[in-house]
Amino acid sequence: MENRTTTSRTMKKRWKEIRPLTSIKRNKKISKKHKLNYKLGINKCGFKKGHKINVDRSHIPWNKGLIKETDERVMKSSLKKSKTLKEQYKNGKVPWNKNKRYHCHTEKHKRELSKKFSGKNNPMWRGGKSFEPYGFEWTETLRNVIRERDDYICQICGMFGKIVHHINYNKKKNNPINLITLCFECHNRTNANRKYWENYFKNG
Repeated sequence: MENRTTTSRTMKKRWKEIRPLTSIKRNKKISKKHKLNYKLGINKCGFKKGHKINVDRSHIPWNKGLIKETDERVMKSSLKKSKTLKEQYKNGKVPWNKNKRYHCHTEKHKRELSKKFSGKNNPMWRGGKSFEPYGFEWTETLRNVIRERDDYICQICGMFGKIVHHINYNKKKNNPINLITLCFECHNRTNANRKYWENYFKNG
């Protein structure tokens, strides 16, 4: 168990170095000043509770006290807002995408593509490994044990994960040492470049 925790820590450190800046932004820490503002009741905008907007401002809206029955400007603006799209199209408004060609696959074309890239023609084909049966030890209880051991944390990115992955890609070897928890995105990533990921988990 200790070896597993140390390897998961090293993997997390290693992944943080490789991981792009966009995903690091998600793990951004909240400053002490920001925490204090939340305790005092100051919200994200910086206003305190009970704050009233435009209290000290002398700005008066142009349409204050005016009615559409008496003022033409108010009448025009209300007519613009009240007109729905259907009414606009009835009066002759042309949609921006009318008579414009756009790329769309027909059902026939989709079927042809699926036949073209199915089975051995697919670049991700691994000799039908996905149809291989699992060993008799592969049960829901075993998977839950592995998830709980890894605290439902993906061992690559450190986010929430619940997919149990075979390190050596052999479905019949269900030894807990050969099993690891991953998230959906990272599990998809491990399907390509399998030798790299096998060495990554073993030596990481």
